Amino acid sequence: MLIARQRKILEIIAANELATVDELCAELSVSEATVRRDLAALEAEGLVNRTWGGAVPVSSVAYGLYVHERSQENLREKQMIVRAAADLIHEGEVIALDGGTTCMELAKQLRRFQRITVFTNSLLAAHILGNCSVTVHVIGGRLRSGEFSMVGNVARDTILRLHFDTFFMGASGFDLENGPTDFNLDDVEIKQCFLRQSRERVALVDHSKFGRTSLASICNVEDLTYLVSDPGISQDHIAALQSKGLTVLVGKDD
Repeated sequence: MLIARQRKILEIIAANELATVDELCAELSVSEATVRRDLAALEAEGLVNRTWGGAVPVSSVAYGLYVHERSQENLREKQMIVRAAADLIHEGEVIALDGGTTCMELAKQLRRFQRITVFTNSLLAAHILGNCSVTVHVIGGRLRSGEFSMVGNVARDTILRLHFDTFFMGASGFDLENGPTDFNLDDVEIKQCFLRQSRERVALVDHSKFGRTSLASICNVEDLTYLVSDPGISQDHIAALQSKGLTVLVGKDD
């Protein structure tokens, strides 16, 4: 979770497209060491790129705080989910990630692997994986403004030429009748393409999403291999999902 000073640093960098350490020290009345620690933390979150003597925004002002704020919702639950999800991955596999904020959190877990290949339509997930041993391929296409994910015909056609061991996806809602759902039709199309081309299909869904239905269904419950959630998921939901042949994993605190 960002502290107030780090939020202010983001605002300054976004407004000016560049901020030096000296400028940030003067603006915030803090030491150079404090600013450098904050910039390192912001870079680790994928929010800024550090430069010689300062930092620049990862992208436009529009991205900065919207996606990051959404990524902080139920963050503890997401972290439990992605730790459990990462245990499904083995070295040498080809992994697909969609553009959701839970998959961004999963990307941080993937940095510990040495010999996996990751395909993603998320520029943000790719950025998180940009300085590790993982081989990363970014799916091209039309940029979805504000989300920094690639969608549209080019992304769809590219995915349908590939084959993946495991696809990890988020959803904005999930119920037994409609399965996982999402509010954006472009995102739904890309998720469906990834699902079609993947041997294992994993939904990453925190407990708050159950019983909620968004605009469009992504797939049937039976189309999934695993569902990974957090300890807030009810036993009734687990039993109902298992009755449909779905393996349910529940993440835990470290």
